[in-house]
Amino acid sequence: MATTSEEAAVKEDLDQLRADMKALREDLRVLAGSKAEQLKESAKARAQEARVRAEEARDRVAEEVAERPFVSLGVAFAVGLVFGRLLSR
Repeated sequence: MATTSEEAAVKEDLDQLRADMKALREDLRVLAGSKAEQLKESAKARAQEARVRAEEARDRVAEEVAERPFVSLGVAFAVGLVFGRLLSR
């Protein structure tokens, strides 16, 4: 049979294990929160970059339309024909 000192040692080990597990859970929670914040900031930065690129593309298209209105009208007409043919089938 286990002696009282052995039982006390096992109990102390279990208590220490519980404390270590609690500390580990807290560390993981902090780490996960930190990583989530980093991902959130990265996503915001990429969204901003995409927004800027979309605005630049919109501006380039507007310039092209202003410089060549008849070509733009022809392209729009051709695209409309293609979509019309695809949707009518």
